[in-house]
Amino acid sequence: RKGGGGGVGEREREREREKKKKLGEMNEERGQYVLPFVLQRSTRHVVLESKKGRTFLISSLCVRRDTQVFEVDPQTGHLRFRNVVGVDVFPSEEEAVTHIVENVLLSEDDFLKQKRAFPALIGYIRAGRSAYLVMVEKVVRHALPGGHEACTVEDAVWIKVNLPHYSGSRIPKSEVKVMESLKEFSLDGGSHFYSETMDMTVPMCEAIRKGEDLSGVLSAGGTHFEHAAEEHFRKIGESYSSHFVWNEFLSLPFMRLGMRRWCVVLLQGLVYTRAINMEGKKLFDGSAAFRGRGKGGNEGEKVGRKEEK
Repeated sequence: RKGGGGGVGEREREREREKKKKLGEMNEERGQYVLPFVLQRSTRHVVLESKKGRTFLISSLCVRRDTQVFEVDPQTGHLRFRNVVGVDVFPSEEEAVTHIVENVLLSEDDFLKQKRAFPALIGYIRAGRSAYLVMVEKVVRHALPGGHEACTVEDAVWIKVNLPHYSGSRIPKSEVKVMESLKEFSLDGGSHFYSETMDMTVPMCEAIRKGEDLSGVLSAGGTHFEHAAEEHFRKIGESYSSHFVWNEFLSLPFMRLGMRRWCVVLLQGLVYTRAINMEGKKLFDGSAAFRGRGKGGNEGEKVGRKEEK
């Protein structure tokens, strides 16, 4: 009797393993979003500039499997994105670049002038006959529990985009001054940080718990996988407290496209993490201090500790 029960239990476990395997294969095939703790790639943004002045932004997010292409309209300076596969949505960066160079530029007797890659996007702003893409050039990465990470911005750059066919009105001098003050605002030197998979505007322990709670939903598979993944990253990337975000204005053009999370959620402050081995156990120790946009001084401060089995 015991032997029979053991056999049944083993068969149940085997069926459970097969079920999980199939769900894993389904999740691999379904949707464009991937789990934050099994990231298949790092985020990469590529800026292409052509000889005739056309500018493209090719974005491959770490939490997605596809690649988006944004073009700066040379007449209005607005960002173009239609969400059409084969036009501005591609399976990979390589296919997107090939399409732009061989199909778009060559058809207009134009060619690629410059190609630059960046690990993160801060935002975009238009001012008269010029526009600017604000990109992160160099980061320092800090490991967080569950495969998440925080990134300290070491270097950032404002890429000027000329609008040779701009047909709009001239911007007032007051707006020019605002633009100049924005460009003078320092984003370098390690005074800003962000996380692509964790909401850093809430206490660290709560942010870790949110990721762990939702991991079960995302691994459910089936027809609900895409919806669950979309909901997860919506909560992580768009439910933050905007009071602490320092690139909210610069991210507006992407927010109008419904693509806010293509820009990082930039916090001003410091983040520190380390792993500790204590009596054979792996411990995580982390802290972050950041401030809101309304007034000076540290306004948010959090400490997180977690034991890793």
